[in-house]
Amino acid sequence: DGKPLVAGKTLTCFTQAEEDKTGAAGSMPFQLEAKLKELGANVRCEDVNVENAVRDKFLVTGQNHNSTARVATLVLEALSVHPTAPAAPIVGYAAGAVAEATPHTVGI
Repeated sequence: DGKPLVAGKTLTCFTQAEEDKTGAAGSMPFQLEAKLKELGANVRCEDVNVENAVRDKFLVTGQNHNSTARVATLVLEALSVHPTAPAAPIVGYAAGAVAEATPHTVGI
């Protein structure tokens, strides 16, 4: 339909304040938080370095490195919605191992 993938999705990302604090802002072509909002995403951010993870159906995002455990939990929850779904063909590689996904991880 021509709309950006993130339009209407609720998600989080590394914030503008976090980019500024780490010095990453100067090396990026755009500020992620602002760009996602521009593309129609409902961006939910917390303070710098605060754990923050968001799930919108099968789209799981984390704000920063402190969100890793919560992101993993939300991914497992998302995958368990269809526990009997067969695994899809190989979709990528992770640390030399074959990574598989259920058919439901494709349609975010």
